[in-house]
Amino acid sequence: NNNNTNNNNNNNNNTTFIANLRAAFSPPKNNNNTNDDKSSWTEMLRASPSLLAATLSNFSLYLGYASMLTVLPLHASAIWGATPGEIGILFSGVSALGFIGAPLGGWVADRFGRKAVVVPSAICIGLGAGCLSVVSSFSSFVAAVVIWGAGNSLITPGLTAITVDLAPEDQKASVLSLTRQAGDLAFLVGPIGLGLLAEFASNSHALALTSAIVFGTTGFFSLKAVETASPRQQSRQKR
Repeated sequence: NNNNTNNNNNNNNNTTFIANLRAAFSPPKNNNNTNDDKSSWTEMLRASPSLLAATLSNFSLYLGYASMLTVLPLHASAIWGATPGEIGILFSGVSALGFIGAPLGGWVADRFGRKAVVVPSAICIGLGAGCLSVVSSFSSFVAAVVIWGAGNSLITPGLTAITVDLAPEDQKASVLSLTRQAGDLAFLVGPIGLGLLAEFASNSHALALTSAIVFGTTGFFSLKAVETASPRQQSRQKR
């Protein structure tokens, strides 16, 4: 009897030890299904057309950057025989627009709302790329590049702000990483895709495709993205 009792105690102790060991190394259970759903980027995009629109707008923005880096120098050389030095000056001039455009875009986004700056800026980007596909002179080329560059510099503050506004409180960094991945995807497929199109069709075809994608995502954004109230607008509503 004593032996049976000892054996039972040992078995119970072993069972308890194994159960404790499993509990120690098992991941904690999350009973909140809402948080589980939110952790999925796919679910977030399905649940929020506005967030999907902002993500697609980020994709087209970076696709525009890829087009600028890949096709624009070749097109400048073909249209007006631009040298490497002149192309460098052109890119520096476009970058200089950011010193004016970015603060202005942020001011407009805070005062009048995010969409008030994102939609017109994206239209400028699409218009600039589209005009570049049909220009035939130096002056028209530079004018189209200035329009494109102005749109690029104005859009970033508002697009970033609306993305943060739309993100769940506990997942803002995750949502920003998602939109950044959309940009990385554009940089992954854009240079090779647009480069091949320029090689086998023409530079104008690649620029026209860039313009079409930008206008398409901008149309979707204007229809689906909700305006997120700026702090100034919220203070007016409270009054």
